[in-house]
Amino acid sequence: MQEPVIERFINAIRRLLEDKIANSQKEIAETLSLSSSYFTELMKKRINLSADHVQNFLISWPVNPSYIFSLSDEIYRNTPSTTSELDSVNEPSGTYTPSYKTASPRPKTAELPRPTHYIEELLTEKDRVISTQREALEAQKQTIQLLLANSQAKEKK
Repeated sequence: MQEPVIERFINAIRRLLEDKIANSQKEIAETLSLSSSYFTELMKKRINLSADHVQNFLISWPVNPSYIFSLSDEIYRNTPSTTSELDSVNEPSGTYTPSYKTASPRPKTAELPRPTHYIEELLTEKDRVISTQREALEAQKQTIQLLLANSQAKEKK
């Protein structure tokens, strides 16, 4: 069974922190335009993850959208996948340093490239979430109408 998007989202954040790509949860929260407390609640799964959160996260960080949507196990995009690729990078220390770690200062979200297929995936997921929420609201509306009708029927008796 596939992991829910929220699980993969949280795992990606943990990896960004473990791999020192992000300095802190606060830094990630700021790129998502979230307060620290809201971000903490999101990490504890007390608040639902929105498609906007996912979209901003994927635009701001080098996380593979296919990972978030359980289509791949590769967490990062545009990283070398083999040792020979790592060896070919001309770094004084001999280790691979992704370009997003050496960039100074960190580009603003609007300046980052937005590959079309990633955005299409995000919009498709956003549409699915909206549709699901719309159906849930309609079901709640029908339940409320039924309860009101039952209440009014009891009052008449």
